[in-house]
Parts: sequence; structure tokens; C-alpha cells
Amino acid sequence: MDPKRILISALIAGVFSCHLLSQSPETVVISGVLTDINEQSISGKMITTQLEMITSGDTLFHFETGLQTGEEGDFTFFVKELPRIFKEDEAGGSADLVLTIIPAEEDEWMPEESFQVSYSLERSSPGTYMMTRFEGQKMNALQSDPVWSFSDIYPFGYLETMFIISFSENLTDPGELIEIARQMMPEAVEEAAPAPAEKRGIKGGYAVGGYHKK
Repeated sequence: MDPKRILISALIAGVFSCHLLSQSPETVVISGVLTDINEQSISGKMITTQLEMITSGDTLFHFETGLQTGEEGDFTFFVKELPRIFKEDEAGGSADLVLTIIPAEEDEWMPEESFQVSYSLERSSPGTYMMTRFEGQKMNALQSDPVWSFSDIYPFGYLETMFIISFSENLTDPGELIEIARQMMPEAVEEAAPAPAEKRGIKGGYAVGGYHKK
């Protein structure tokens, strides 16, 4: 599965040298593509997205926002000001990221009331991370310090997902993270512009949609 398909948002150019590294995520951008059972894009649908971070059975963070999918079933939102999930004095550690999709109304494309997928973010050593989907599928990882991207090799159910994560306190702008992730791709993609920041209206995250392959 081509990870470029789920790199969705506008480019906000920036300089990203000499960023301070952190042991834990500082900002997470979540992009996805929704399809029905016949792999047809679910476009223009209102959905609620939820993201939870769980360690040792404890929920450290819960974020929820409503948004509308783009023309190709795409959506993007971000979360900032995350709690510390990895301890500085421990080499390893892991946290579960649980993503839930809830249709705004009953629809044939998803008969269930909600659709949930869990991912495990693991640190094997300082500065080295991997992500695994709950059924054991290791996600494709790309790295450009201090940014990592993790994308599905193949979709799970209705959902194809990418996580773009900054581990720097000085690099928290989601547009800049998307640009860095785009540059890590083998080929460029062309994204559509989002609404201005002051019009997004969602504290801690925003929803944008639309992109076109060059």
C-alpha cells in the first residue's frame, strides 16, 4: 500500500534544524483514508474521531473531534501537549494509541456504531521507535530526526492510517511535520490548502481534507 495516499494536508514550510530531542511524542498528526467494504472512498461524510493513549491499562490522554472526510475519503487531525509516556531513565517502553471512528449518523458504509483500531508505539532504545498494529502488522516506518512517520502497509477494515510524530519540544507545528513526512516519501504529492488556522475552531487539533497525486 502506497503511504503517499494517506499523507493529507497543506504544506506549511519551515526550517527544522537543531531541534531538541525528547523521549516522548510532543505532537502527533493522524491522517487516514476511509473506504467501504468494496474499497470505495467514503467522501463528504461527517465523523467523530477519538484518540486515546494508554500505558499499563491507564488512559493518559483522550482527544475527540468532529470532522468531514475529503473527496477521497481522507481526513487529518493533530494532537499537541501530550503527556509523558516514556521514562527518561528507562531504555524501553511502550504505549497504546487507540483510534476510534464514529459515523455521525447510521450509514450503509459502516453498519457498526463505531470502528476501533489499536496501535502499539514502542521504544527499543533512546531515539529508536517502532509501531505495530494490534493484530501484529508492523507499520512502515520512516525517520528524519526528530520526526517519525508510521503508515499501514495494508488497510485494516475500513481504515488506512498514518501517524506523523515529533519527538522534539521545538518542533510541534503540524504543517511542518507533514512537510517533513512528505519529503521522506519517494515521490512528492500535491496537497490542497486547509482553512486558515484562526478558522479551524478546534482546540488541540484540526481537520483538513483533499490531496492530489502529481
